[in-house]
Amino acid sequence: MCQGPTELGALPRWWPDTTSLKVRDPGAANIPVISVGADKGFGAYVRYIDAFGIPWAVVADGPALRRNRALAKQLADLKHLPRRQPDDCDDFTAWRGYWQRAGVFTLADQFGDDGTKGGEFEAFLNRVDQALLAKTRTS
Repeated sequence: MCQGPTELGALPRWWPDTTSLKVRDPGAANIPVISVGADKGFGAYVRYIDAFGIPWAVVADGPALRRNRALAKQLADLKHLPRRQPDDCDDFTAWRGYWQRAGVFTLADQFGDDGTKGGEFEAFLNRVDQALLAKTRTS
């Protein structure tokens, strides 16, 4: 699951050729990429997927990883969060590790909720593949 249309447009385009990794591509393995619309939308999807016992993973933007955001509340309500949270609320590296243990991943290298939008997926994509970012905006 991902937060929005940019991830939905970009992630599957990176995955079609996984032969060098010696694994099947996610599409061939029936691993869909689903946009939940925003960080507030993950809970309903996780609840539904959990009901069927289907494994899941989340790709979220940096701001969604703050302990007071909607994602934290939703996954806490569903009992999917590790018990011990990082002590420093501003230690992004520690929080990224915490969230990974919960099945939540990010390509951000900062929270980026300081007005810079540096923690958004689009900021990552702008750094690594501007052409793909442009394609996701026209799709």
